[in-house]
Amino acid sequence: MLKVKRVNKSNLLYGMVWFVILLLADIYNIFTRIICSIGAYEFFTIVIVTAAIVIIYFRIDISIKMPINSDMDEAIKSAGYTLAIYLLFQMIALTMQIKIFAWYKLIGTVLCLLFLAIVYTYRIRILEKSSDKYKETREIQNNTVTLQELYQGQMDKQSDTMILLDEDVVDYDLLHRKELIESISTTIKNCYPNKKFVLSLSGNWGSGKTTILNLVKKQLQDCQENIIIIDDFDPWNFEDEAALLGAILDTIFQKMNLNYSISKQRAWKKDLIALIFNINAATRGVKFSFFKENINSVSKIRNQINEYMSFSDQRLVFILDNIERLGSERMLFLLKTVADVLNLDRVTYILSYDPRIMERLLAEQKYDMEYLKKIVQMEFCVPELDTDLKKDLMYHCVSNMLKTYRIEDEKRNEILNIVPLLTDYTQDVRDIKRFLNSIMSVLYYFSNEQNKRLAMQLNICDYIIIELIKRENRELYSIIWKNATYFVSADRETMFGREGYLQANQEKKNAETKDFYKKLFSSEKNSQYINLLKRIFPYVDHYVRERNNIISKDYTDEDYEQAIKKHRIYSGNYFPIYFTLHGNEHLAIQNIVEKMIEPCNANNREEAKQELKVALRKFNAIEYKIMEEIQLYTNNLTQQGWEVLFELLYDYTQVADDSMMFLRLNAKRRAIYILSLAVKNVSEQFFDNFLLCMQKEYNRMNTIHSIIWHNRIENDTNEGNKEARFEGRNEKIYETLKMMAVYIIEHKIDLYTDPYYSVHNIWGWYHSVKDNSEINVKEAFHYMLTTKNIFRFLWDMTGESLSGVYGYRLNRNNFEVFCSFDEIENYMADCCPTTADEKFIAEIYEAYKNGTNDSEREVYRGEEMKVKL
Repeated sequence: MLKVKRVNKSNLLYGMVWFVILLLADIYNIFTRIICSIGAYEFFTIVIVTAAIVIIYFRIDISIKMPINSDMDEAIKSAGYTLAIYLLFQMIALTMQIKIFAWYKLIGTVLCLLFLAIVYTYRIRILEKSSDKYKETREIQNNTVTLQELYQGQMDKQSDTMILLDEDVVDYDLLHRKELIESISTTIKNCYPNKKFVLSLSGNWGSGKTTILNLVKKQLQDCQENIIIIDDFDPWNFEDEAALLGAILDTIFQKMNLNYSISKQRAWKKDLIALIFNINAATRGVKFSFFKENINSVSKIRNQINEYMSFSDQRLVFILDNIERLGSERMLFLLKTVADVLNLDRVTYILSYDPRIMERLLAEQKYDMEYLKKIVQMEFCVPELDTDLKKDLMYHCVSNMLKTYRIEDEKRNEILNIVPLLTDYTQDVRDIKRFLNSIMSVLYYFSNEQNKRLAMQLNICDYIIIELIKRENRELYSIIWKNATYFVSADRETMFGREGYLQANQEKKNAETKDFYKKLFSSEKNSQYINLLKRIFPYVDHYVRERNNIISKDYTDEDYEQAIKKHRIYSGNYFPIYFTLHGNEHLAIQNIVEKMIEPCNANNREEAKQELKVALRKFNAIEYKIMEEIQLYTNNLTQQGWEVLFELLYDYTQVADDSMMFLRLNAKRRAIYILSLAVKNVSEQFFDNFLLCMQKEYNRMNTIHSIIWHNRIENDTNEGNKEARFEGRNEKIYETLKMMAVYIIEHKIDLYTDPYYSVHNIWGWYHSVKDNSEINVKEAFHYMLTTKNIFRFLWDMTGESLSGVYGYRLNRNNFEVFCSFDEIENYMADCCPTTADEKFIAEIYEAYKNGTNDSEREVYRGEEMKVKL
C-alpha cells in the first residue's frame, strides 16, 4: 500500500508539473503563435511525424501489448493527472468567466481523457489477464514445498515431478522451540524502556534464528500491541558505513509514518552522517570516529529525533538479523551505532548472529565478546537440535517423499532403515534441508515413472550414501574412486583382471589394505564417515570389526546373489557407475535378463526366446556373464517360468560357448547347472514329457548326465573312494540314460557319426554303462572306434589346461577306459589328417607318442583352439 501511495504521489507531482507547463503554453498562446507562424497544416504534420517517431523509437506499439508493468503505464497516469487538473481548471475558468476558457479546449481535454481512459483500461485488462495466467502457470509449474508440508505429507504434487524444498524464510515451528519464542515475545511485549533496549539471539549458522524471529514477529502482530516491527532491513546491502547509517534512519522515519517535515528528516540524517564521520555529505568512505567536540551535537540531534518519535504512542522493534555477514568493520560500526548514536527512546533492538563468527570478527578489530555484553542487555540462545526430534523430522520427511514418488516397498524400507544413520550427519535445519534436497533428485530418478533412467539401475541406499559423502567430503569421495581396489570386494576381476590367489599374495594384499585404512581414517574429517562407509563396503566393515583377514571372502556380509541383483557399489560390475553415471555391459546384461524373466513367468516362450537371442547376439563374447545373471534371477521364477527357461537353456547347451575359464564356469557349464536346478522346480507333467522326449536324444547324453551330476549324492566306499548315487527325479533320468546306453549297444549305434555326435558325448554314454556289471565297456565301445572317427575320439580324450598359455595333452586315464594305445596307433597309421583341426589333433597325438616327459607330451597355444570335426 505504501508503495502504491508513493507511486500515486509521484504521478500527481509529474502531472502538476506538466499542467503548469501546459498552462503557461496556453496563457502565452505558444501553440497559436506556432500555427500562425508556420501554418496549421505544417504544424499538424510536424505533430503527427513527431508522434510517429516517438512511437517507433520507444516501441510504444509493442509496449502497449506487453503484459508487464512499464514506464509507459506511469506516463499514462501522469498524463491523466495533467489532463484531469487542466479539465478542472477549464471548468473553474468557465464558472468564473475567465478569458482563457474556450469550449474547444474543454472538449479536446475530455476527448483526450477518454482516449487515455480507454488505453489505461486496455492495459489493466492485459496486466490482469497476464497476472492470472502467471499465477496459474506458477501453480502448475511450482515444484517446491515447504519443510512443514513435506513433514506433514501435505504435498499436492505428481510423482513424475521433481520436488524441491523451498529455502525461503518460514514462520512455522517444527523443532518445538515454543518456549524460546514465547519468552522473547513476552519480553518485548512487557518491555517499556525510556531508552533503547537491546536483545540478542545467538545460534550457529542454519540453526533457525530467522525462523524464530519470524514466529516472534507473528506473535507480536497477533497480540495487537502498539508495536511497529522492522524486520526487512538488510544491513549488508550498503556500500559503506555512512550509507548504512542513513538507511537505518530512513527505515525508522518511514516505519513511524508520522507526517513530519521530510526536509527536516533529511537534515537530521545529513548532520548525523557529517558529525559521526567528520565529513560533509559529498564525501564517503572515510574511517568513522566519535570526536569529543561532536558528542553534544550528536546528542542534540538524537534528542530532536526522540521528540519527533514521541508524537507516536507506538514502540519500535528493530530486528537486525545475521549481522556477522557485514564483515568486521561494518559489524563493529553497527554495534556502536546501536549502542551510542541511535540510543533512541522506546526502541528495542534485536541482534541476531552466529557467536563463533562474531567472536572472530570482534577479534579482528581488537575486541572480545565482553564488548558485546556491554551492549546487549538480554541474551537468548538457540537451543541445540534434539537428536530424537531430528530423527523424527528426517524420518517423516523421507517417508513422505517415498510415498509421493511411489517407491516400491522393498526399497522404501531399505531407505527408511538408513535414515537414523544419515541423520547423524545433519547438524541443523538448514543442513537437513540441504540433505533432503540432495536426495530428492535421487528419489525422483528412482521413482517408478522414471525407471528408465540410469539411477534406477543402482542401489538406492548405496547411491544416497555415496552422494552424501560427495557433498560433504569431496576429498574422501575422490579417494574412494581413485583407490577402488581397497573398496571393491565382489567381481574384482571385472575391474582388476585375474588376481593371484596364492596365500602369500592374499597376506600381502590384506596388509596393504589395513595400512591404507589406517592412514585414511587417521584424518578426523574422514573418520567421521566410517559408519557410512562400513554400511556400503564390506572391507571397511571388516576393518572396523578388527578382523585379521579383511579381504577374506568368508566375511562377505551379503550373498553374492544379492550383491549383484541389488547392484551393490562394492561389486566391480557396478562400482564405476556410481561415480561416472555411465552404464556398462554388466548393467545392460542384467536389464536384458530381467526382461527375459518376465515372459518366462508369463509362459511366453517366444518372447523369452527372443530376449535371450538379443542378449547372446549383443554380448556373444561374454556369454558366461549372461548365464551368471540368469542364475541369479532364478529365485524370481515361477513354476511356469522354470519350465520355459528349461526349454530355452536345454536347446542353448547345443550351441553354448564352452571356452576354458579360470576358476569360474563357462557359459555351457553354467547353463547345465541352471538346468540341474530346474529339474527340481518344473511340474510333474513337464518332467514326464521331458523323460519321454530324451529317450531318443542320443546326441545329448553327456549334457543330460551333466545335469543330474550336479544333483548327485556321494557316499564313501570301503576302499575310501566316493560313490555317486541319485534320488527322485534325477534317479529317473539316470535310469533312462542307462536304458538308452543299452539300446545303443544292442542296435550298434555309433555315437561318433554325425546324427549322434557332439563333443564329449561319449562320456555321457560311458557314465551310463560303467556300473553295469553285464557290460564290458571296451568290448561295447569297440565298434565305434574307426579310422573315420579317430580324430573325434582323440579330441574327446584330450585334456586341456590354462596357465598363461593353453595346453593340450592326450590323457591316458581317459582313453584307456575305451581302448589301448596300440589300437589308437593302428587307426592313426591308416589315416591322414586333411583339415587344420585334424592336423592339430595329430600334433597332440604325436607329442604324446614321442614325448619323454610331461612337458614334451603337451602342445601349447597362445589362444584357445576351437576345434570343429
